[in-house]
Parts: sequence; structure tokens; C-alpha cells
Amino acid sequence: MAEHKPSLWLRYVDDTCVIWPHGLDSLQEFCYHINSLIPTFKITMEIETDSVNPLLDVLVIREGNTMNIKIYRKPTHTGCYLHFQSKSPRHVKRGIVQSLYHRPNVIYQEQQVRFDEIVTLTRPTAQCLSHWVFAINKPKRNVLRKKGVQPLGFISVPYIRGVS
Repeated sequence: MAEHKPSLWLRYVDDTCVIWPHGLDSLQEFCYHINSLIPTFKITMEIETDSVNPLLDVLVIREGNTMNIKIYRKPTHTGCYLHFQSKSPRHVKRGIVQSLYHRPNVIYQEQQVRFDEIVTLTRPTAQCLSHWVFAINKPKRNVLRKKGVQPLGFISVPYIRGVS
């Protein structure tokens, strides 16, 4: 049995966010204790630096007794996800686009920050995903509509070899 326990333990698949109020030495002991329970189970830890710690795809920022989050992309992030021409099911590929557009609405409170994130997603992601214009633009149209911007209409540009 561990002497100290975390005040918060949040787990998602194989990632865990822990708030440890007992000091760094006792955190090391706790980590050793957890690793000793199951020999094939090894936990590693990443301690926040400057009150900031990346976790999954968010950046957790500690400000006093509160935690704020914002979308985090690793420095090596290219904006590329699953290519639309892959053999993955179509609903999976559409789900990627929908989740990328849904994420800012869950994370950010400010409408302008949400909108800016969606605009950021549109540029490199659309090229790397090679998704249909509809798959990329439908969530974007929904966000624009919520901001009171109505599209003028829809045009289809045909593919012309050597020109388009």
C-alpha cells in the first residue's frame, strides 16, 4: 500500500493525468510502488515545466488552483492524418474530420478562438487528408452559419487535366 495517494487521477487508455501534492520525492516512491505491483507494467512520468504539461492532444496549464487547457500540437506535427484514399472505411475518415472540427467547440469558451482554430485546420489538413471538399467544408459551413455568415451558394469546379 502506498503511503501517499494523488489528489486527482484521470486515465484515458494508457495516459494518466495526476495531481500530486506530496512533493517530488514521494512521487518517485509512488511511481516505484506502482511499477513493483506488476512486473510487466512500467509507468513513466512527465513532470510539468513552467506550470505547463502536454497530455494527449491538449496542453494543460496550471494557473494557481485552476487548470486551463488548449489544443496542443507537437513540434513535429505536420497537419496530416489518415489519407482519404486509404482503404479505411469512409465513416472513419469522415469521423476524423468531424472530430477535428468538434474539438475546438469542446475545449474553447471564446467564439473567436474556436473560429480561428477551425480556420487553422482548413489549410494544411485539407491538403494532407485529401478529403472531399464536402467533408472539409461542411463543418466549416456549420461554424460560419453559427457566426451569422451565410454562404452565397455552391459551385462545382470540374477537373481538367493539366489545368485544375
